Amino acid sequence: MSLREKLQKLKENRTDETDWEARKNEWIGSADELYAEIRSWFADLEGEYLTFSLHKKTVEEESVGTYQISRLEIMFDDHAIILDPVGTNIVSAYGRIDFWLRGHKADKCMIVRFREDDGRYQWEILRGGNGKKRMKLDKDVLENIMEEWIDEKI
Repeated sequence: MSLREKLQKLKENRTDETDWEARKNEWIGSADELYAEIRSWFADLEGEYLTFSLHKKTVEEESVGTYQISRLEIMFDDHAIILDPVGTNIVSAYGRIDFWLRGHKADKCMIVRFREDDGRYQWEILRGGNGKKRMKLDKDVLENIMEEWIDEKI
């Protein structure tokens, strides 16, 4: 992204022009929709191998204020995958959820919500120390990361 494009994004996200209440509500809804989609991806494993659990957490963001949003835990055996929302007020993006295997937060990934040129939103996973590995979030990508963590850490 060029400097011009970054400055344009900052201009578009200026506090005095943003309806933060609407953005907050849209962010909370998008996180809930993502969790429902992830749950549907693994519906055939739910009950026998996986358990899904939502827990409310409080987030405080500049301009947005304090609000409640759900955090998702995907539990299996004595382990859990955590999807923990960070916020919607993210530079060049419209939300971030940190994603890790419990006990291994240092190896976390970021699930980031980007707005495409056509106005639609897309979730992507950013991996690596500075998020250089960027992939569109889908069932295969999520499943591969979970399998990798199970192989390496459990």
